[in-house]
Amino acid sequence: MAENRAPNVAQIDRDLFYKLASDLSEERLQATMALVTELSQLPQESPEWNYVLNRLMKGLSSNRNGARLGFGLCLTEVVFLALQKQVLTDIDHYLRLLLSTLSKDFMKNGKEERGLLFGKLFGLQVLLNEPLFSHVFKSAGPAGGELNLDFTLEYAGALIDVAVSKTWIRESSLYTLYQAVEKLAPLLTSSKSLNAVFELLDSKSLTLTSEGLAIYLFLLHRCHATCKTARLDQLVLRSPWKNNDPLKRGNLPLIANALKEANVSEDSSLKQKGVWAPRLHFVWEVVLSCLFDDGNSGLEPKEPSSKKRRKDGDLKRENIGFPEFWKSVVDDSFFNEKSSSERKYLGLLVFERAFQLSPTQTTSSIFSTNLLRCIINQSSSAERNLHRISQKTLASIVEVCREQPEKTAITFEALAFGENGSVNFDQLTKSKTITTLLSNKSLRPEHLITIVEILARNLLGNVGDLAKTKYSLDTMLHLVRAHKSNADKIWIKPCFSVLTQLGFFQTQELPELNDGEQQKQVVGPVAIERLYSVLADLISVEQETSAVCWPYVALKKILSKQKTQTLLNPIDEELNEIFTDSLAELEKISKRLSKDKSNAQLRALQLLFSINILQAFSGEADSVSVLEDLIAFSKTLYDDGENESYAGFIEILLSLAAQKKALLRKSSMIIWESFVSQVSTEDLSVLLDVLSARENKEGFANLFEGVSEDENETGDEDLEEGEEEEEEDDVQDEESMSEDASDVEEKSDSDRSDYSDNGTERIDKEAASALAKALNLPDSMVDAKGEVHFDDLGDTENEDEDESAEDLDDEKMMELDGQLSEIFKRRKEALSQIPTGSKRKQEVKESRKDVIAFKHKVVDMLEILIRWVEGELKQDSSSQPNVLEKITHVIVPLISCVRTTMDRPLAEKISKLVKNRVTKLKLLSSQSYEGYDQEDTIALLKKVHELMLVKKPGQFQNLYFSVCSSVSIFLAKLLIEISPSMVTYTALLEIYNKTLNEWFKTGKFGVSVFIEFLNWLSIKKQQQIPN
Repeated sequence: MAENRAPNVAQIDRDLFYKLASDLSEERLQATMALVTELSQLPQESPEWNYVLNRLMKGLSSNRNGARLGFGLCLTEVVFLALQKQVLTDIDHYLRLLLSTLSKDFMKNGKEERGLLFGKLFGLQVLLNEPLFSHVFKSAGPAGGELNLDFTLEYAGALIDVAVSKTWIRESSLYTLYQAVEKLAPLLTSSKSLNAVFELLDSKSLTLTSEGLAIYLFLLHRCHATCKTARLDQLVLRSPWKNNDPLKRGNLPLIANALKEANVSEDSSLKQKGVWAPRLHFVWEVVLSCLFDDGNSGLEPKEPSSKKRRKDGDLKRENIGFPEFWKSVVDDSFFNEKSSSERKYLGLLVFERAFQLSPTQTTSSIFSTNLLRCIINQSSSAERNLHRISQKTLASIVEVCREQPEKTAITFEALAFGENGSVNFDQLTKSKTITTLLSNKSLRPEHLITIVEILARNLLGNVGDLAKTKYSLDTMLHLVRAHKSNADKIWIKPCFSVLTQLGFFQTQELPELNDGEQQKQVVGPVAIERLYSVLADLISVEQETSAVCWPYVALKKILSKQKTQTLLNPIDEELNEIFTDSLAELEKISKRLSKDKSNAQLRALQLLFSINILQAFSGEADSVSVLEDLIAFSKTLYDDGENESYAGFIEILLSLAAQKKALLRKSSMIIWESFVSQVSTEDLSVLLDVLSARENKEGFANLFEGVSEDENETGDEDLEEGEEEEEEDDVQDEESMSEDASDVEEKSDSDRSDYSDNGTERIDKEAASALAKALNLPDSMVDAKGEVHFDDLGDTENEDEDESAEDLDDEKMMELDGQLSEIFKRRKEALSQIPTGSKRKQEVKESRKDVIAFKHKVVDMLEILIRWVEGELKQDSSSQPNVLEKITHVIVPLISCVRTTMDRPLAEKISKLVKNRVTKLKLLSSQSYEGYDQEDTIALLKKVHELMLVKKPGQFQNLYFSVCSSVSIFLAKLLIEISPSMVTYTALLEIYNKTLNEWFKTGKFGVSVFIEFLNWLSIKKQQQIPN
C-alpha cells in the first residue's frame, strides 16, 4: 500500500481561510495575496485547486461579518487564475460548480437557505469584478471584443433564479443584474442583444417591477450606446409598455404600479415583497435622471426654427412630463391621505433625491399639495410617526439650497407664497427652514435680486392681505440683515423701490382699498418702519467696505417716484420751501462729496440730511425744525467758511440719539464720529449736562420736553418729592430706602387719590352745567362755580306755572338727544384723561428708563471722543494740550454720574470707560504739554478728592471709589509728565495728606486708595525722583 500512495504534494496554508473571514480589510487583503501566491505555484493537476475553489464557494454562505467580502475577493483572483491554468475549462464550468456546491439539496433549515442564496449571489457578483469581467463576457477568437450573448443570458438567468426564489433577496439580486447590464451596455450594440435582454425580463415577469423598469429606462434613455441602437420600431417585444417605452404617455398607471410593487398581471407568478425597507430603491435614481436628463420638464418648448426641431418637440411632448409624473406617481400615491406611514416615509426619501437632482425650472413642481401637507402635519408635533424624517427632509432642503443656491428663490416662493405653501410655514412646521434658506451665505447678488423680486411681486399684488404684506416686509428686512455685509445696489435698490412705494405713495393698483386709508393707516407705517430698520442695518456695516450712503439712495427713489405719483402725506405749501432748500443743500453736499470722496464730514452731513428728509416725507413734524437748523449749520460751515460753535449741531445729534428708531441712534454715532475732532471743550458741555440730569419724570421733562419744574402738575411735584426722598434714602442705606420708599408710595397714592377725586368732581360740575344749559334751565339755578341748585326747581315751576310750554316735537327731541349724547361723550373722555395711580407709576418708570437710556448714548459718544484722543496722542501732534483738555473736562461729570445714577449697567459702563481707556492713555514727553495749564490739573485732582469725601457716595460705592482712585493716579501721572520736579511731588503729597486726614474723620472708602498711590510713588522713588 505504501508503494501505491500518491507522492506528497504541497498544501495551501489552511490558516489563510480563517484570515479571509476577518473583520479587518487589510488582513483580508493580505490573506488573499498570500493564498493566490501559494496557489499559483501549484501544478494544474494538484487537488488543492479543487479544495480551494470548493472551500471559497462554501465560505460565501458563511454568516460571519467579513466572510463574504474576503472569500468573494479571493474567489475573483482564484477563478481568473484557474481559467488561465485551464483548471476550469471555461466560465460555464465555474457556474455549474457554483450552483452545485451551493445547491438546495444541502439545505437543512431556513437559516442555511439564507446563507446559500446569499452565497450564490456573491458567487455571481464575483464575475463582475476585474479582471474576470473582461475575460468572461466577451467572445473569444476572431470576434473577440463582442458580447458573449449566450453566457450573458445564462448569467442573467442565474441571477433571476436567485431573485425569484425569495422576496427578501430580490432587490439585491436584481440590482446585481442592473450593474451587469450597466457594465455590458457598450457591448449591447445590436437589436438582437437588446431583444434578448428584454424578452428574458418579460419571460420571468420582471418587466413591470421596479428593477425591470430600471433596466428598461437605462437601456432606452440613459445609456448613449444603447439609445442609438434601441430603435423601438425594430424591437419585437411582448412588452406591456406602450410603444415599448415606459416614458411614453399612457404608461403612468403602469409606472405607478411598478414603483409600488403591485402585481399588474393577474397571471403573474412573481410574489410581492413582504418586507419594508426604510431606504430608497435604486430605481428612483434611474427614473428621476431620465425625466430630468431627457428634458421632460413639462415646460412648453420654444418656437421651433425648423421642421426638424418641430419634430423633436413633438416627440418630447409624447413623453411623460415631470410635473404629471410627480403628481400621479408620487404625490397622489405616496402622500395620499390613506397612504400608510411606511409609504409616506419612502415618499419623503423620493422627494429629497428629486429635489437634489431636479433642474431649476422643474423645482417648483416638486412642492405638491399632498407632499407639503404631509411635511407640515408630520413636522408640527413630535408625537407624529414621521416627525424625525420630516425634520430631516426640511434640513435636506436647506442643505441642497446651500450647495445649489440657484434653487433658493424657487424653494422660498413655493414654501411661502405657492399654491400649497404658507407664509406661516416656519411656525406650522416648528422649524426655521425659510429663515435659514434666506440666511444662506452662498447666495450671490443674482440670487438675492430674484428673491427680492418675488417679495416685491407679492407685496404690490397683495397689499389687501395684511398678513402676507407684513410677512413679506419682515422677510425683506431679514434678507437684508442676513446679507448686509454683501450689500449691493443691484438687489438693495429693488428693496428700496417697493418699501418706498408702500410707505410713501398711494398704490393705484388697489381699488379694494377705500381711498388708500388701509394703506395709509396700516401698510404705510409698517413699510416705513421696515425701511428705517433696513437702513439702520446697512449703515452699521463698516464704512470702509462701501462708500454708498444708503439713506441717500432711498431718498433718490422717493424723489424719482414723486414726479409721477401721489404722496400718502402730501407736503403743505408752508413746508415746501423748507423741503426745496433742504434738497438743494443736500445736492451741494453731494457734489462736494463726489469731488472729495474721502471727506468724512461731507459723508456725515449727506447722511444726516437724507435721514431727516426721509422723516419729513413720512410726516414727522420734528424733522422740519431739524432741517432748518441743519441748513443754517451747513451754510455756516461751508458757505461762510467759519463756525464758532458746534453746540447746536451736537443738540441735533442728541435729539437723534434719544429717538427709539435704531436708524436715528446709529446714524447719530456715525455722524458724531466724523465731527468729533472739530468739537471744542465748551461744546462738550452740551453732552455733559445730560449726565447730571435726574433719572425721574422731572429730569425727563427737562431733557426732552423743556418743561421747567414749576410747570409740572401738583401731583407730579408730590411724586417727584417722594422720589427725591427715595433717592436720598438709597444713597444712605438700602434697607431704609425700601421702607421710606413704601411710605413715599403711600403718600403719593394718597395725593393721587385726592387729585383724582378733585378732577372727577370738577368734570361732574362741568357736565351738570352743560346739561342744565341743554335743558334750558333758568340761569338762577346755576351759580358762578358751575354748580346746579336743583332745590330751586320747585319754586321756579310755581312761578312759571302759567308759562308751561307745549311738549317738544320730534325734531326738537332729536336735537336734544344729540346734545345730551355729546355732553356725556365729552365727560367720558375727560374722565379717561385723569391719570390713575398705576398709569402714573408706569409713566414715572418709563421716564426713568428713557433718561437712563439717553445717558447710555451720551457715554457711547464720549467713548468715541476718547478713542479719537487715543489716536491723536499716538500721532504726537502739536494739538495734544487741547486734546488733553477735552479729556480732563469730561472726568468730573463721568465720576458724578456714577455717584448719582440708579442704574448699575450705566455705572459699570462708565467705570470700564474711565479705568480701561481714560486712565490708560499713553502720555508722551513733557515737550508736548507746552501751554497746558498745570494749575487746572491740580484743581481737578483736588475736586476728585473732594468727590471721594462726599457724604452720599451713591448706590454703587465700590465702583464710585474705584473710579475716583484710578482717576486720581492718572492725574498724578499727568502732573509728573508735565512737570517732573520735587515741587510737583510735594503738591501731590499735600493733596493726599489732606484727604487722609479727612478720611480718618468721615471717609467711607477703603484704604486701597492710599495704597495704590504709595505703590506708584514707590516706583517713582526707585526711578530717582529729580530735585
